[in-house]
Amino acid sequence: LPEGYAEERMLSYSPEWFEEMAEAVELAMEEIGPEIDQCTIIVNGGTLPGRDKGARVHIQVLEAIRKRLGSLPKMVAIRAVLEPPLDEEWLYALREAGFTSLKMDVDVYDEEERKKVMPNAKGFRPLKDYEQAFKKAREIFPGEVGTQLVMGIHGIQSDETLLRGVEHFASL
Repeated sequence: LPEGYAEERMLSYSPEWFEEMAEAVELAMEEIGPEIDQCTIIVNGGTLPGRDKGARVHIQVLEAIRKRLGSLPKMVAIRAVLEPPLDEEWLYALREAGFTSLKMDVDVYDEEERKKVMPNAKGFRPLKDYEQAFKKAREIFPGEVGTQLVMGIHGIQSDETLLRGVEHFASL
């Protein structure tokens, strides 16, 4: 995100950027060879603005790969990592585009700690948004929905809070 967080300033809005992403996948496939089917493509855009939270850009990455290669490569998984979209239709759109796995990283379980540690929009996103998205995503990506919680950084997230978060999201 050069020089700020505005959508129009993101590198991903350049057609060349998508072409370079597709070329990188093509070169990786050539270098890895037949064992490429044991690999995973992970598209991670961080915390992006907009109601789709980057789902549109994730989909465009797969479209660029498909255009360059003629089809998506056969992989263990093609995973999208993003903040939960505000509209659930984006979860369906990700699946339809070819994603087989979804990861929505909570990072910090305690609401107040989230605001301190992540002062951007993600830190102020309530956990209930993640919970709702997880429930819907389970239907769309059965057995292929995940998150992460960060641990081991001094002063962030006590062991007790971390374990509560792990138990909570594992139960979902």
